[in-house]
Amino acid sequence: MCKKLNVYIANSRLGSDIGIGCTTCKNVSVIDYLLLTSELLSLVDEFEILDFVPLFSDVHNAIHIIFKSVLSHNEITHDTSQNSTSIKWNNNNRNEFVNTFHNSQDQLINIMNDLENIYTRDVCTQQDIDNVTGEINELFQNTAKTTLSKMYYKSRKKPNSKPWYTNKCLSSRKKFHKARKRYTTFIKMK
Repeated sequence: MCKKLNVYIANSRLGSDIGIGCTTCKNVSVIDYLLLTSELLSLVDEFEILDFVPLFSDVHNAIHIIFKSVLSHNEITHDTSQNSTSIKWNNNNRNEFVNTFHNSQDQLINIMNDLENIYTRDVCTQQDIDNVTGEINELFQNTAKTTLSKMYYKSRKKPNSKPWYTNKCLSSRKKFHKARKRYTTFIKMK
């Protein structure tokens, strides 16, 4: 069944659990499994069955897994060169906006010609799409600048004053407080 679906049990095949098959329930049996496809098996960086901690579970051991990242930092691009602006919509200027938009015949004809050229070609590149999108964006921006109220600059997110407080730290903090609450509840029940 697992081979037909391309799903495999990671327990006793990966990380510090290779060939061991640590128990996951009451130190007697393995009932908690990590299921992965063959593609994901090669991306596992760490796999471990952790010791039993009564604060986290009634009878189960935790499974610890870390995946390797397949994206390099170079593949992710953030365009921070342009200032982010927004224009407050004024419903009283709606008709003026529409008229100004329709009067931008040269820009509209250029956009339509570019779209027609892309449609008739066999291959469309990302650059073609970006160019047309940029022209449409420019048309809306120019129309808004001339007809609507003043532009407001969106405030940028302030820099992180606590660079050590990462997502991992936040996750650990949440787990700690959850465990503390469970422990407090457990003590009150006695």
